[in-house]
Amino acid sequence: DLSVTIDGGAPTAIPTAGTARSGQVWTSGALTLGLHTFVVSGPASGTAVLDLIHPHMGDRTVGVRVWNFCHNGWQSSDFTSNASRALHFIEDRDPALVIVATGTNDANYAVDAPALIAAVQAASPTATVLAVVPPRSDAITAGEVDAGRVAITALGVPVVDWDSTLRHYRA
Repeated sequence: DLSVTIDGGAPTAIPTAGTARSGQVWTSGALTLGLHTFVVSGPASGTAVLDLIHPHMGDRTVGVRVWNFCHNGWQSSDFTSNASRALHFIEDRDPALVIVATGTNDANYAVDAPALIAAVQAASPTATVLAVVPPRSDAITAGEVDAGRVAITALGVPVVDWDSTLRHYRA
């Protein structure tokens, strides 16, 4: 288990046992407006991963919450091959919007990015999925970008296309 202490109070255990899924959530309850000290301790043995601490002001059920699952060097297939990296979290939260902005590391962008988008749609059928097509660069060729753009457009999701939106940008 992880242990959380807020402002020197009694520690609270957060269970980490069970299936390997991202998105196990613990909520502290209401805190007064101001600075607070959170101390998070790891398990006595083994490892546990803390994905996010998200403070919010007011009603946590309204407003905008952003979970960033970016990981330098990962490919779209890293997310589809291991659902606990983000897909379980998306499934559990059923967000209104999911932005998929992968590609510059993909070995096969035209196959892997659409597969990730389809997996996100399956995890959260009511979410709007917005795809960001990366700019062509040394990391991803114009041919790869073009093939990916065609495959993603065929899915019918809204697309932000770096090369057409920011024509003078080059990574």
